[in-house]
Amino acid sequence: MTLTPSATPLARVLDVLDVLERHGTVGAGELAGRFGVTQRTIRRDIDRIRDLGIAVESTRGRHGGYRLVTGGRLPPLLLADHEAVAVVLGIRTAVDRGVVAPDAETVAERIEELLPQDVRRRVGTLRRQLNRHSDEDPAPQSDTGSLSSEVVLRVAQAIEEGQRVVVSYRDREGQRTSREVSPHALVRHGDRWYLRAHDHLREDGRSFRLDRILGVLRTDKPATQPPSNPAVELRHGLVVESWRHRCEIVVAAPESVVRAQLGEHVELSTENDATRITVGAEDLVAMARFVAWLPWRLIKIRPEALQAAVRAHASALLSRS
Repeated sequence: MTLTPSATPLARVLDVLDVLERHGTVGAGELAGRFGVTQRTIRRDIDRIRDLGIAVESTRGRHGGYRLVTGGRLPPLLLADHEAVAVVLGIRTAVDRGVVAPDAETVAERIEELLPQDVRRRVGTLRRQLNRHSDEDPAPQSDTGSLSSEVVLRVAQAIEEGQRVVVSYRDREGQRTSREVSPHALVRHGDRWYLRAHDHLREDGRSFRLDRILGVLRTDKPATQPPSNPAVELRHGLVVESWRHRCEIVVAAPESVVRAQLGEHVELSTENDATRITVGAEDLVAMARFVAWLPWRLIKIRPEALQAAVRAHASALLSRS
C-alpha cells in the first residue's frame, strides 16, 4: 500500500520511523513502495534516524530489511489519536488506583498536551466522567472485556452535554439489541466499567457493561434528569435488582466487620446493633449455602423460601453426622 507522500523529508523520516515501530523488520523496497520514493532515498532516511542516536539494524537476504534495535536511545513514540487516548486513560486510571510510579502522571500530561485540540477536549470530558463514580477498592473480575475508546468517548460526551443516545448492546446471552437511553454516569464496579442510564423502552434505570456496548449514535433529544447518586443505583442494580430473588439476612455483627468480610458484593445497612445484608440470587439453594457460610449469628432471614432452603441445607448437613 502506497501512503500519502510526506510533506517534507523530515516528515517522511518520522513516517519511516513509525512504520519500523509498528511492523518490526521492513525491507527497503517495501518502504520505498509505501512512500513512493527510491530505495536510495530510504537509505538516506535511515541514516538520518541513526544520526539521532536511534539504533537501526540492517540485514541482507530475502527476508532482510531494517529494524529498530533495543538498547539504544529511546526513539520518539508515534501514536495515532485513538492509541494516544488509550495510553492517557490507562495511565490516568492506574494513577487513580495507586498502581504506577508518580512520574506516570507527568507522562500522561505530556502526551495529552500533544493531542489535537478536539481529541484533548474529549479526553478531558471522559476523565471527568470516569473519575466521578468509581469503587475505591475494586475487586478483580475474570471476564472483563475490552473497551472501545470511541464508544467510551461518545458516551462520556453525551453525559456531559445531556443528550440521549442509541446504543447497540450485546447482552450476557450474546443477543444484540438497540436501546435509546439517557446516559447518566460511567461507574467502575470491580474491574468493570458500566454505564448507568435511563432506558426509554422500559422507562426505568438500567446498567450496561461498557465492554458490551458495540456502538453509540447521538440523538437530538435531551436526556432525562440523572439520579442524585448513579453509583449507588448501579451497585443496587448489580447486587439486588438484576437477580430473580431479593434476599435479606440480618446478622449479629457490626456493619464495618461485615463489610470487611463481604466487600462490595452485597448491600449493607445497620439495624439496631446488627447488620442487614441485602443481596440478589438466582438459586435459593446456592444462597442457602452462602447463608450457612456466614460466620455470624443469624437473626432474621427473608424471604420465607430462603428460610426453607436454609433449613433443608442444615438438615442435609446434620444427616451426614
